[in-house]
Amino acid sequence: MADTSSDAPRKKSWGRRLGIILGVLLALLVVTYLVVTSSAFFKGVIVPKIGAALNANLQVQDASIRPFSGVTLKGVKLQTTGPDPVVTADEVRVRHSLTDIIGGKMTIHEATLIAPVITVVQNPDGTSNLDPLLQGSKEKNADDGKSKSDEPTQVNARNIAIQNGTLRVIQRGTNGTTHAEITALNLTLDQIANGATSKLSINSGVQVDKSGGTNSGTLQGVLKGDLQFALDSKLAPQSASGQINFDTQRAEGAYKDAAQMAAAINVDVTPTEVRNLALNFNRAGRSLGQLRVNGPFDTAKTEGRLTVQLAGVDRNILEFLTAGKGMDFGSSALNSTNVINITQAGKAVALEGALAGRSLGLQQKNQQLPAIDLDAGYNVNVDLNKQSALVQRFNVTARQQGREFLLTSLSSPMTVSWGGASNTAPDAALSLILTNLNLADWKAVLPTNAPVGRVGARINLTSQRGGQLLRTDASLRVDQLSVALNPTNTIANAAVAFNTTGTVEQMKIVNLESFNFSLDQGNQNLARGSGAARYDLNATNLTAKLDLQAALAGALKIVPVADLAAQTGDLRLNTQITDAGGVRRLTGTITLTNFTGRYTEYDLNQFTANTDLDVAMRGDAVDISRVNIAFARAGASGGNVALNGKVNLATKQAAIAYGITNLNQNTIEPFLKSALGANKLVSITLNTSGKADYDPAGATAIISDLRLENLVVDQGGTNRVGPLMANVQLDAGLAKEILDLRKLNLKLSPTERATNLLEVKGRVGLNKTNAPPGTITIASSSMDVTPFYNLFAGKTNAATAATPPAQTDSAPANVEPSPVDLPFRDLTVDVKFDRFYLRDLAFSNWVTTIKLRTNTVAIEPLKMALNGAPVNGVVRLDLSVPGYRYDVSFDADRAPLDPIATTFLNSTPGQYAGQVLASIKVKGAGTTGANLQKNLQGDVNVLATNLNLQVVNLEQSKKLKRWAELTQTILSRVGVLLQIPDLLQSPLNVVKLDVDMGGGQVKLTEMHVLSQAFTANASGTIPIEAVLTNSPLDVPLQVALRRSIAEKSRIAGVLDTLAPAGTPTNSAYVPLPTFVRVAGTVGAPKADIDEKRLFKGAVVGTIGKALTGEGELGKGLQNLLGGNKGGTNAPASNAAQSTNAPSTRDALFQGLGGLLNRAAGNTNAAPPANPPATAPRTNAPAQTNRVNPLDLLRGLQRPQQPQQ
Repeated sequence: MADTSSDAPRKKSWGRRLGIILGVLLALLVVTYLVVTSSAFFKGVIVPKIGAALNANLQVQDASIRPFSGVTLKGVKLQTTGPDPVVTADEVRVRHSLTDIIGGKMTIHEATLIAPVITVVQNPDGTSNLDPLLQGSKEKNADDGKSKSDEPTQVNARNIAIQNGTLRVIQRGTNGTTHAEITALNLTLDQIANGATSKLSINSGVQVDKSGGTNSGTLQGVLKGDLQFALDSKLAPQSASGQINFDTQRAEGAYKDAAQMAAAINVDVTPTEVRNLALNFNRAGRSLGQLRVNGPFDTAKTEGRLTVQLAGVDRNILEFLTAGKGMDFGSSALNSTNVINITQAGKAVALEGALAGRSLGLQQKNQQLPAIDLDAGYNVNVDLNKQSALVQRFNVTARQQGREFLLTSLSSPMTVSWGGASNTAPDAALSLILTNLNLADWKAVLPTNAPVGRVGARINLTSQRGGQLLRTDASLRVDQLSVALNPTNTIANAAVAFNTTGTVEQMKIVNLESFNFSLDQGNQNLARGSGAARYDLNATNLTAKLDLQAALAGALKIVPVADLAAQTGDLRLNTQITDAGGVRRLTGTITLTNFTGRYTEYDLNQFTANTDLDVAMRGDAVDISRVNIAFARAGASGGNVALNGKVNLATKQAAIAYGITNLNQNTIEPFLKSALGANKLVSITLNTSGKADYDPAGATAIISDLRLENLVVDQGGTNRVGPLMANVQLDAGLAKEILDLRKLNLKLSPTERATNLLEVKGRVGLNKTNAPPGTITIASSSMDVTPFYNLFAGKTNAATAATPPAQTDSAPANVEPSPVDLPFRDLTVDVKFDRFYLRDLAFSNWVTTIKLRTNTVAIEPLKMALNGAPVNGVVRLDLSVPGYRYDVSFDADRAPLDPIATTFLNSTPGQYAGQVLASIKVKGAGTTGANLQKNLQGDVNVLATNLNLQVVNLEQSKKLKRWAELTQTILSRVGVLLQIPDLLQSPLNVVKLDVDMGGGQVKLTEMHVLSQAFTANASGTIPIEAVLTNSPLDVPLQVALRRSIAEKSRIAGVLDTLAPAGTPTNSAYVPLPTFVRVAGTVGAPKADIDEKRLFKGAVVGTIGKALTGEGELGKGLQNLLGGNKGGTNAPASNAAQSTNAPSTRDALFQGLGGLLNRAAGNTNAAPPANPPATAPRTNAPAQTNRVNPLDLLRGLQRPQQPQQ
């Protein structure tokens, strides 16, 4: 009893548990059903997967899912590429039977598409917005490898409809865009079922719009009709009948020729006969023409005999079919009758027919094709099982204005085989002859830049070995050829000839046994070539040979190459190309022979270069087995260049080995000629060997050894430089953005002063974010670069030619240099030269450290001894801003001028003497005037002593030329004015310059120039303008003459009157009035010499002395006013000492006249009785008009100067 009572509760417990589990499962099923059928789940999970499968973006605004009965989607949008969606629809509604579908029968009660818009976009490059969808379909088909059952799918679909749909086609082209639309499309299909009869009804509007270019237009019409058809048990069509019509309602612009046109498709097809399948055209009810197919045809066997007729086709139909293209077919008429026999279940097709065209012509865009008559007859049998075709008849003739220009004929039936047909068929030949075809008559259908000329051609096609071999012999010639290659280059009155022979084997192997061509102009051959080729279509193997020759002088006139001009020379290309087993190979030679001409700035004479190459490519891997270039000039060897290696175009990896052997003056001289100037390269030999490995993702390395030997340069006469040598050895690598410069050695020819070995090494991090600090050391115990410097600088580099044109200095661009982004973050460069020589400059203990931090540069120290004189400097630059920030200081203590001048100015030793003490400090940002106004600060202090410097020598420096000319102008005019011709010849002994910069101006605190003949002092302020060269100059120049020279000048008699008050009468230099100013602008300085001020000072000073009775004028004035100051104490007899003494008034004017004659350069004044031996001479003509001294004193009239 106890056991029985204990089992009852256990059974109840398990039953309860099972009920709970079933309840939970049922709840889960209900929840899953609600989730899966919800709109959110469908849009968030199902729709994206469908879109991904279609390679498109699918969006649905709302979805109603009833798995057992139907689906309704609203706001459907399917978009691929471009802005236009492929499909949009207001609503997609499908009602189905899920139980039938599960049972294997596709039962659809309703399928309705409401307001769909289907947009197809065709781009000019041939792509379409349908491409992603088609690609997805191809991938799906490729992945579907499952075998399908032979049992047909059971389908029962009813009430299929499209309501108010739109089909839009947009074709974008270079000449505009065409829009074609089928609007208000209403299509119904009552049912699709196995073995049932269905009815299709369509009613829609059609609109085509074309915009852009000159062929814009609009075409509107209506498309409607009904079509009944029957399906067999496999859903294959068995019979069809009905009619679909298109009626034009509006035709404008480019489509005006389609006005009142109508087209109708009539269908009446049974399982055994095509009773009528016709496309008919009419205009306003009048029949125009038709394309009609009829005859017995068994759809089950795919066999029958069909008659195809094209009748009554004229300009109306042709212009309707090409509406929108602007074509006018004139009186064209076209008819054709054909019979097609289809047997062996569609595997054998026989076509026999004829085509006749009369007055076939075309006019488009004001260009007209000539009207031609065309007749063609053909009879062709194709057997797909035997893979052969038998052409029994193929005759074509074409006539223009009654003249036959095209003729084809077949000698006997021709067999063409592409699958190993029997060899029993006899040989047959098809010939085509084209006679005197004038291309100018066919411009309407040719490209815009198509050539013009008269074409003749003959093609013979022979069928051999039962049609397995087709042999071709063709020739083509174009005379009076003219073609515009580009807007500036045209081929005119040329002739082209082309001949070829070849075979085609079983339509698989094309063998071009030989071909040749030539291009001639007048009596000159511009290019010619020959070759052969063989291509296997199945194996895709290619072998080709080409031998091309061109006369460069004529060819470059037709096809110009930038910076290349030729007088003589030939280019020959002899190559062989193979493509087999995935490997493409190019071998051959490219030869430039006896080229005389110019490439960029290099003149080449009888230059020859022969390139021998062997390059192969498999995929992205390029194998350079050999590229050798041999140079020569005028028959003499010029050396060789060779390289080989491997390159991967995908990974960008490369490994190249290269070498240069005995590259000598015959090759190098033309490229060094402009650098050498008047010098002449006598000999040079260059040899190089090296290899380079490049891997953008790994390590890169280069090892090279370059040796230049026997460098001899003729500098004129017996003066030769050389022989010299230079050797560069490089070993460097790049890995993980760190450049490892293991060795860079430069060795030059040793001299008596230096061993000439320069060593460079270091490591540089190129990653600006976290690269380690880099260091480079540049060191040499002794370097003397004088021999190499002499080759390209100094007097030896001066060209002997015509006088150069006058120089016109243009103002520099008022734009700051762009910021510089250095490729490294932290780099220190240490430079150390124990001794460094450049001509007469001797640097010793040269120590420099250059620190580059991000975009800043610090050069500190910059320390050396220049010919024993200490020189120090510091340079700090910030390159991160436009124009850069800079802080520069420089000091030189008694640096000798003579070695500097002999080195850079080519002066003779001793021409520049003296020493320079300089202290320069400049700080600022930017180099344009606007920035210098704001930022420039600093001072310049320069003192040059013991110079013995001739002013004319300064012109040798281009930097000083403008100021040297200004100085010469001032000294020359002062010398002429004061009749001191030797003033300009006096050398300068001391030059002192003190300048302060800041506050938007440059203050010339002191400029002092001292020579044995004069001194000059200047001070003033130069305001900085926004355009620096426009900064104005107004600096007075105080000139003082050495007293011994001044006493010989025109103003000798009034020297004391010109000097400022308090000037000792025995001072070494006599200051003159400030009559000279430096004016103009910084970019165009000029001398402003006020001669009037000089002589006015002299006159005023003289009159001042006269009022005190001093001098001849004073004495005369005293006599005029009442006698000599001596008064009564003078003996009376003195007044009448000479009967020739002038009167009192005459004495006054004689005194003034003496002064004025000296000032005005009047040579008519009576010479003194005893003129001084050193009195200056003048060649000025006699002055006949006397100067009115009163006008001069009033300052109203300047004395007329004698012409110099």
